[in-house]
Amino acid sequence: MARTIRHEEALALLVSGVLKGTISAPRGDGFPKYIWSVSAAREVFEAKSHPNDSGRYHGYPLEYEDAMRAYVLSIWK
Repeated sequence: MARTIRHEEALALLVSGVLKGTISAPRGDGFPKYIWSVSAAREVFEAKSHPNDSGRYHGYPLEYEDAMRAYVLSIWK
């Protein structure tokens, strides 16, 4: 990936993933471990929660070879 994701876009991607329902099952603290989303440019992102900080996520684009990328795109339509 050749661009930087600004905080505002990252937050919008998280929100859209939650609203779309592309989240993993909640952990004991109520937060999902993963949230998946798709940008306007059809880039697929995975956000992973921090194990010791509920509600804090870091994200990254999924590679073309990742089966989860294809799955997320298939349900994102």
